[in-house]
Amino acid sequence: MQELGAHFLVRACVDRLAGDGGHTIATEMDETSVKGLHYIDVRNDKGETTKAALEIKFKRMAVLPPIGEAETLSSP
Repeated sequence: MQELGAHFLVRACVDRLAGDGGHTIATEMDETSVKGLHYIDVRNDKGETTKAALEIKFKRMAVLPPIGEAETLSSP
């Protein structure tokens, strides 16, 4: 990631506030275009496989701390 100039790579399971706090990570990513596709094989419970296409999106953004932790993290 350093060669690409990225400082952090974030995968979030909770939709956190981003940017100026007026929107979320999901909102930002909904407005971002697909940069590529990655195809994988997915197997069902009968052992049958099918192809699935994963959309690749990325964007530089500020991710804000959880609401309850914002004051804790900014205190000395």
